[in-house]
Amino acid sequence: MRKAILPGVGVVVMAAALVGCGSSGKSTGVGSTAPLGGRTSQEAGATSGGPLGGAAASSSAAGPCQKQFVVSFCEKIDITGAVTVSGTASAIPEFDQDAAGLKQTCATWPTYQPQNTDDHRLALPTDPVDGHKLQMIWQFPAGVGTTDISKYAGTNGINVDNAGFQDVAVDVDNATASTGSVQVNPDGSGLLSFKDLTGDTGKISGTVTWTCVDSQ
Repeated sequence: MRKAILPGVGVVVMAAALVGCGSSGKSTGVGSTAPLGGRTSQEAGATSGGPLGGAAASSSAAGPCQKQFVVSFCEKIDITGAVTVSGTASAIPEFDQDAAGLKQTCATWPTYQPQNTDDHRLALPTDPVDGHKLQMIWQFPAGVGTTDISKYAGTNGINVDNAGFQDVAVDVDNATASTGSVQVNPDGSGLLSFKDLTGDTGKISGTVTWTCVDSQ
């Protein structure tokens, strides 16, 4: 698994950057938030990634979310705050879809246990959404269930165009930490909710709800 340095909010963290077609550290302050750089694992996901599922999802999709050669997620993205983004597109997250002899499906990936249980990573679409280029580093543990995003504070973040926003444990005023959760359902769907991801241009909150789409 490729790792990249994310210049985070007040810390330097190690994470894999995802640009989808669709470790843990604690941040103690907010500094400069730089865009995710280099070849990201979202780009790698175009050949090896997996799906983002939405809460209450099915394994079929239409419109902007056609079947891919690997499992994909049909994502409904809503972001408000320092920037507003709303739209639906396909993304390819990462959970060892290219492992030897492994063919992931919407039914199998939620219970798949990689060697490193923190290796599951969400992704955002590679195509612009609502006129904005999106990029994400977002780890979450393997398995069905709900995880608080504080588990990966200082590591996870979202870029909208050239502005970076990070999941922080403590804001600059020592009063406001980012909050939210990642929910994974047995059918491969799921929901990421976040509040007060923090960057130089302000804060963003929102949701990424996905349905899982099996490969062609």
